[in-house]
Amino acid sequence: MSLHLFPQLYYPLYLLFIIVLTGWLMREYASEGERLRYRVDLWRQPWQLIWTVAILSLFLGFRPLTPDFGDSMFYVRVYEEFKGGVFCFRWTRTNVLYDNLLHVVICYEWGMKSLYFTISAFYFIFIAVACRKLFSKDYFYAFVIYLSSISTYNYCVNGFKAGAAAAAFLCALAYWRKWWIWIPCLVLSFGWHHSMVMPGCVFVVCRFFHRPKFFFVVWVLCVVFSVFGLQEIQHFLVDYTDEQGAKYLTNWKNGYDTGFRPDFILYSAAPILLGLYLKIYRGYKSCTYDFLLSTYIGINSVWLLVMYASCTNRIAYLSWLMFPIVLVYPFFDKGFTTRQFDKLNLVAFGQLAFTVLIDFRNLIR
Repeated sequence: MSLHLFPQLYYPLYLLFIIVLTGWLMREYASEGERLRYRVDLWRQPWQLIWTVAILSLFLGFRPLTPDFGDSMFYVRVYEEFKGGVFCFRWTRTNVLYDNLLHVVICYEWGMKSLYFTISAFYFIFIAVACRKLFSKDYFYAFVIYLSSISTYNYCVNGFKAGAAAAAFLCALAYWRKWWIWIPCLVLSFGWHHSMVMPGCVFVVCRFFHRPKFFFVVWVLCVVFSVFGLQEIQHFLVDYTDEQGAKYLTNWKNGYDTGFRPDFILYSAAPILLGLYLKIYRGYKSCTYDFLLSTYIGINSVWLLVMYASCTNRIAYLSWLMFPIVLVYPFFDKGFTTRQFDKLNLVAFGQLAFTVLIDFRNLIR
């Protein structure tokens, strides 16, 4: 019987696939220890990465067109209503790249699955490219750890426009030293989804000023600001954003929890506290890590200032898209503690367990 008859099984099967990959890699890294970094048979990684990207792109790209996949169904209705029209490229569309691509698919009647597959392939390929650049010797394990994040699956299926934008943004982060690469990647990111303007601005600031301790102080001040429920900055930004952004920044409710979110703060704090520990107590030094951590803290600080917005989870995701990268980068970069790969395995297991538990909690609600 076709899997398309059971769309609710897609996420459990995705998690099962990631659990198997994570378990296998944890075992391999634990058995090899620090010697793994110097093994000559890491030539296997490109093929492992290619096959994983291909499997996920096909599996999620050709998902059934049902309401189980969130926003996917909305665009199916748009497709059925406007298919067969005349294509006209417009620079004035909200999301220039995605909206015009959608218009092409609708007008030439290519079918929505072709669009979803294209976006899924773009999503996983760009994440893989970013991991390949940032983690030169251990990129496949880093890629699998990224797949286990709570936001990865949703970014590919429900918020797939934002997911494609996030993947392009990750490539900009990975090539932050090469302006001829990160500038086009940022432009591409904006083209997929207009929400990436804010992370892009933080990126540019941190590109020239990346001091994690300074940004940590800013983050703490923003936490204090949000604890006392001060929403002046949130109301101020409403006047300087578009209609969709203004709707997100107001207290308009559409099935989302609003108000102070200590759970989001605690989750966001994990890579920040780890980074502070490494910088102060371990003397860890890395220019790339300083840039990544500063950018993450900067984006998350902006979310803290608008925490009381109606779609606070979507704004928080703008920093969480970096979460796995910032969390594990030091473990792959250089030695700073004993039995480092064992500690890395604990981090990978912890993130995967958290994702599974969150999913289980949502199922029993």
